[in-house]
Amino acid sequence: MHNETAPSRTKIADIIRDAGTVGGEEAGPSIGDLAGVGALFGQSTAMASASIALGEALGERFHLHAEGQIERVFSAPYATVARALVLALHANKHRLVSAFDTATGSALEAQAAMTLFHNAATITLLLADVDPATTRVTGRSDLHAQIIDLGANKQILNGIYAKADDYLKLLGT
Repeated sequence: MHNETAPSRTKIADIIRDAGTVGGEEAGPSIGDLAGVGALFGQSTAMASASIALGEALGERFHLHAEGQIERVFSAPYATVARALVLALHANKHRLVSAFDTATGSALEAQAAMTLFHNAATITLLLADVDPATTRVTGRSDLHAQIIDLGANKQILNGIYAKADDYLKLLGT
């Protein structure tokens, strides 16, 4: 159904293309890399690798996850905020896996790599074009195969928002 009153906003695919961030994201440390830290505590790398893999497999099997959500309102136009968020995801080494337009703005989905302190996470950012000078972003982070996040979800989202603020300053808003 065609709606004559729908705002004409820049498509998220165009914003991503114009940001120039296609490819180059790093996957993060491997299980072997993280298991090497076990040697500092007297555990063999093989035993630490097996423990990490077993914990992750059990978490996946029982559909364990820990999620967090943070909403943020930016005093900047939708297209500028979207570009800043795409750049922030790239700068924080989160791999952008999908993006699509919605009735009120757009959605971005990215993957955060596993670290020593948390498993891999799925990041979802919903951008809403509130008015010409305001954009609301609802960010959600979901740690896979983990029940307790120890603040990791908020850290991931706040890191993205902080980097987006840096880019908004550079973009002149």
